Parts: sequence; C-alpha cells; structure tokens
Amino acid sequence: MRAIERTVLETRVGGLQKPSAISSSATATATLAIPLDGLTITAPQPEMLSQKNVESVTGIPARVFLDAIRAPGFPLPVAKLG
Repeated sequence: MRAIERTVLETRVGGLQKPSAISSSATATATLAIPLDGLTITAPQPEMLSQKNVESVTGIPARVFLDAIRAPGFPLPVAKLG
C-alpha cells in the first residue's frame, strides 16, 4: 500500500487560500440531517421479556405469550414483578 497525499485549498475568513496536504489516512467528521422516516434503527434483543416488549421480540401477542408462560410445565423460570 502506498501513501497518497492530496493538496486541498482551504478558504479562511477574509478569503485567503492556503494549500495544505491531507494524507489518505486522514479522517473527516460531518453532521448530516436525516429525516426520522428515513432511518431504520436496530437494537440488540432485550435480556428480559416483558409485557411491553414481548410482541416485538417473539412476534406473538402479549396475551398469548402470558397464557403460555403461566401454563403448567413451562420450561423456563418466570418472575412476576409488581
């Protein structure tokens, strides 16, 4: 891999331009305005299922899930909070 350098003209206050070298390993930061309907946010799965997140995690309605976990013989421990 070879290093590449580019000369960029910077505009300063007052209109003066000064050439500067930027290497290919330089980084740039920018702020972008993206509308919320243009975003898809992916989050890790929760460690605990609750009535609020059960449908989004399992794909079944909360009532069906709650009936299933209350049935005798459910293989996982269930804690009732509140």
